Amino acid sequence: MLDAERRWLIMASLGVTIATFAFFLLAPELGYPIYDPDHYAIIRLVVPVFMGYLGLATQYVFGDREPSNARVSKERMKLIRLMVRGPIYAFVVIMVVVIVAFGLSNRPGIASGDGMKPTELASIVTALLALLAATTNAAAAYLFKTEKGADNAQAPQASDL
Repeated sequence: MLDAERRWLIMASLGVTIATFAFFLLAPELGYPIYDPDHYAIIRLVVPVFMGYLGLATQYVFGDREPSNARVSKERMKLIRLMVRGPIYAFVVIMVVVIVAFGLSNRPGIASGDGMKPTELASIVTALLALLAATTNAAAAYLFKTEKGADNAQAPQASDL
C-alpha cells in the first residue's frame, strides 16, 4: 500500500526538480523577465527541499536497514495519500500561477517598477516551501522510515529492477 506513495513521491520530486532547473535556467534566454542572479535564487530555494525527499528515498532503497511496511487501514491510507500528494499538487499549481503572474507583470510595455519584483517572487516561493516543510517532510519521513532487523521485507530481486 505504501509503496505506491513512495514511488509517487520519488517521481514528483524528480519531476519538480527537473522542471525547476529547466525553467529557471532557460527563462532568461527565452525572454522571460527574470535575470541574473534572481533566477538562480529561485533554484536555490526550491531544489534543496525536493533533494531532501530524494535523499530519504535513497537511504530507504540503499540503506542497510529493512523498510518499514506498516499496515494501515483504508481510511488512513486515503489520508496518507492526500497528505503526500495534496501539498505537492498545491505547490505545482501555485508555482505555475506565480510564474505566469511574474511574467505578465514584467512583460514589455508595463511601466518599469510596476510589476512583481524578484524578491516578491522569492517570498511567495518561500511561503510555498513552508507548506511542504509543514506537511511533506513528515510524510516523507514516515514513508521512508526503516527498522533495524525488520523481518517483514524482502531484498530486491533482479526482476524488480
